[in-house]
Amino acid sequence: MGIRTVLMRLFSNDSNVIGECRRCGANVEPDTDECPECGSNEVGRYRID
Repeated sequence: MGIRTVLMRLFSNDSNVIGECRRCGANVEPDTDECPECGSNEVGRYRID
């Protein structure tokens, strides 16, 4: 894998980012700071390429 590929993956705006509450597992919007289901502020964000 070349440096260009790595940089494109890191800085691409086209990638899918999902959010998930680490306490209850609910799917949340990636820009959410607090889970609407349980109120936890432990939200994980994952990029799916």
